[in-house]
Amino acid sequence: MFIFKILNIADWFSFYRVLAIPILLLLLFMGERQIFAFALLVSYSTDMIDGFLARKLKVTSIGP
Repeated sequence: MFIFKILNIADWFSFYRVLAIPILLLLLFMGERQIFAFALLVSYSTDMIDGFLARKLKVTSIGP
C-alpha cells in the first residue's frame, strides 16, 4: 500500500508533475495556450526545484 507519510518534499514535486499531465493535455486540447504555457512553466520549475532539493537533501531513489 502506498503511504504518503514516507514521501519527502522532492517526491511531492514529482507527484505534482504526474498529476499535472492530464490537466496540461486538457488545456492544450481546449486551446488555452497561455494557461497551458504558464502551467508548463510551473511544471518545469518544479522539476528544477525537485532536482535541487534532491541533491541538497541527498535524497536518492530506491533501486531494484
